[in-house]
Amino acid sequence: MQDVPPGDRFRLDVVRVVLSAAGLGLAVFGVLRSGAWGWVEPKPGAPTWLGVSPVVWLILAGIVIIRIFFAWEG
Repeated sequence: MQDVPPGDRFRLDVVRVVLSAAGLGLAVFGVLRSGAWGWVEPKPGAPTWLGVSPVVWLILAGIVIIRIFFAWEG
């Protein structure tokens, strides 16, 4: 057996990593907080953003960031 000559080193694309982690993280965090904050209508004592539960905004922000990730991929 012969050693394989060294090829190009693998380079980590930091932008892709950040976009995918942020998008998925926001969406998952929104889903996890839905029990305490409510899905659309905020539960009593829960925070509100423009009169709606933050869960909606977190999931939408996650979807937008994932769309940006796919645009960056293409």
